[in-house]
Amino acid sequence: MKIITDSCSDLTKEYLSKHEVTVLPMTITFGNESFRDGIDIDYDGFYSRLEKELPKTSQVGPFDFKEAFEKANDDILCITVSGKLSGTYQSACIAAEDFDNVCVIDSTQICIAEGILVEYAVSLMEQGLEFDTVCQKTKDKIADLRIIASVDTLEYLQKGGRLSKTAAAAGTLLSIKPVITCEEGEIKILGKARGYNKANNMLKEYVENNGIDFSMPFELAYSGNDRALLDQYINYSTDLYSGYNKELPIARIGSTIGTHAGPGAVGLAFFTKS
Repeated sequence: MKIITDSCSDLTKEYLSKHEVTVLPMTITFGNESFRDGIDIDYDGFYSRLEKELPKTSQVGPFDFKEAFEKANDDILCITVSGKLSGTYQSACIAAEDFDNVCVIDSTQICIAEGILVEYAVSLMEQGLEFDTVCQKTKDKIADLRIIASVDTLEYLQKGGRLSKTAAAAGTLLSIKPVITCEEGEIKILGKARGYNKANNMLKEYVENNGIDFSMPFELAYSGNDRALLDQYINYSTDLYSGYNKELPIARIGSTIGTHAGPGAVGLAFFTKS
């Protein structure tokens, strides 16, 4: 059995190598230069370029999925970013039409939430469960997925056309930090916090209200080349993780979501207790 995903999942290279997960890269385009996410451009390089120019991101195409399916030569579970936010899921479905051994799942999520769903599927596979069982259990667990994040600056939401210049300017003046989630496959704003402390408090309250299942994969993440704001959040929310006796899992938000969030975003993805 083989598991395939896209680069929006933001899984670390160490994890991918250890568990032999295949990642198909999104395409990041700065001006006339195109890069395969995580292959031709790394996080440091991406965020350095982002400070000067807003790129465009492109979905993984059907041909890329078809090629990956052919190479796998095995039962394949393919997990993608939300189909409402990217054509990547549709590309995978088109490619899968020529195969009878491929299960394509729309995670309905983004970024590290997609990533921990992949981690869950990997854990099922490594338990030796049957292919159909792994697919069904993975689908069933989507309902328990949660993600929440605070955005440090409104600049990139404005540049990407998701916020007017007037609203962005007013929000910057008031030190507004939008707090967002992904529900039913779409990005939603939970609130607009004034300052870091209130943003951290909103993140903490969301986690407290939903409850992390520490027996399942979870992930903290930050965007940009500096994790200071993530460390600030962790220190603010120490009691939430007091019962977790391992090193906190931390990832960096990649280019697909980083393009719209910009540097300084802080996020957390987890499975809630059913």
